[in-house]
Amino acid sequence: MALLCLVQAYQETHPRTIIVHHCHHGVHPDANAWALLVEKAARKRNWTFHCHPLDLTLGPDFEATAREARYAAIRPHVREHDVVMTAHHQDDQLETLCLRLAQGTGLIGLTGMPMSRTFGAGRLVRPFLDLTRGQLRHECTIRNEPFVDDPSNLDVRYRRNLVRLHLLPRLVRLAPQARTELLALRRIALGEVERIRGRLQPYVPDQETLVVPLASEPELIAWQVRFWCHAHGWYAPPTAMLSEFSRQCCDAEPDRQPEIRLTAQVSLRAWSGRLWWVCTSEERLDERVERLRLEPNTPKSLHLKGGVLSLDPGPIGEQLTVFQGVTGRSFRLARNRPQYSLKQLAQHLGVPPWCRSVWPLITSKDIVIGWGPRDAREHSLIPHPLSWQWIAEPRKSDGSAVS
Repeated sequence: MALLCLVQAYQETHPRTIIVHHCHHGVHPDANAWALLVEKAARKRNWTFHCHPLDLTLGPDFEATAREARYAAIRPHVREHDVVMTAHHQDDQLETLCLRLAQGTGLIGLTGMPMSRTFGAGRLVRPFLDLTRGQLRHECTIRNEPFVDDPSNLDVRYRRNLVRLHLLPRLVRLAPQARTELLALRRIALGEVERIRGRLQPYVPDQETLVVPLASEPELIAWQVRFWCHAHGWYAPPTAMLSEFSRQCCDAEPDRQPEIRLTAQVSLRAWSGRLWWVCTSEERLDERVERLRLEPNTPKSLHLKGGVLSLDPGPIGEQLTVFQGVTGRSFRLARNRPQYSLKQLAQHLGVPPWCRSVWPLITSKDIVIGWGPRDAREHSLIPHPLSWQWIAEPRKSDGSAVS
């Protein structure tokens, strides 16, 4: 409710389209009344209101499940250049730091919740991270803005409540400057992480990255993994595991594929001087064959498992066959050339082993034009005007979010 007051004051001098999203958890008897309170506050400001019912059940993982459900409900509504604001405050930040310290976080975890990060097509911003819960309650009181104290915030079965109600107050009694020192530790961690990020540029992975050049030192390779995990809101693997993976990346023979697993479905693999994001559930696909007739200057998009293949034939029409999950076939790189097995073609074109099933193989009769983003036409004596783009979809997994 304090956030609505802030946005209202901003809108008076900087007119914007405002949409209020409320997530209805449906687990408390007063949940309907809370939704009505937020809707009334939005309507009186002439703002659009959306209520998102969430399918949730109480349990030991309720905090993480509810958080993920809220973000998942809002993300599809975010358009390019949209700014999504949440009311996380300084007390939330301190609780996050305490939780991460207790769980054995590294430096990157001590950076806490960022003030701003990418969120879908837009950005997520937390404007209250320098303000306390008490300050926000005061703002609502002096503005006569009604608000709700969620009774579940008193339930110490949830870890965050245990930190809020017991750990932090006792820590402050023991050391009155504890809150200030924790926030100072966060600033130190931020500075160190940014220093390492600078050393890694431009090879820092983000949430959309599927492959990145491998860093030159084991320590920096470990940080690439940490940045990748942090971008997705996951815990990074333990330091010992990261150190061993980084050592293997530097020492492995060219035909080896060092791997570190992030979740049950996602791992990172080093291959050919690069670090690759691998969704293990997509490594083996059933064969799919698409025969296409492309008219001149008539682009066509093909939605396949794991991505979209966009084809543009240019001024000359094409008759193509696109394979996905292809097995047991052989092809040529040009007319009157010998046939190659799929393994030989993949090695020749530099297609990673785990991508051979997912990347679409583009052929004209039995001649390979391209495989995923790889262009095979340099080996052909007859040019093809065809252009294409293979856009892999962002991978999703079952990782537990922490930011």
